[in-house]
Amino acid sequence: MANSMDKVYRSQSLIYKYFLYFLTIGCIVFFFPKGGKFKYEFQKGKPWQYQNLYAPFDFSIKKSDSEIEQEKELIRRKQVSYYTYDQQLAQE
Repeated sequence: MANSMDKVYRSQSLIYKYFLYFLTIGCIVFFFPKGGKFKYEFQKGKPWQYQNLYAPFDFSIKKSDSEIEQEKELIRRKQVSYYTYDQQLAQE
């Protein structure tokens, strides 16, 4: 009995270091967030219900020249003019 207590007294600083180590690890794990949570609710196919959402970085949308020309042609075909073109005024 005295022999085992003597070993505990001799390794007291090592036991104290292990205790502090595990206590620190436990506190870090406890206080860290459980996971990143997105603060908005949204559903696919539904309109965005909040203010504008801006990305924290810039990114480019790369399109080929043919895709750009197709989109321009689609806009030209589907646009609704809100004016009337008068040939006589153009000639004057």
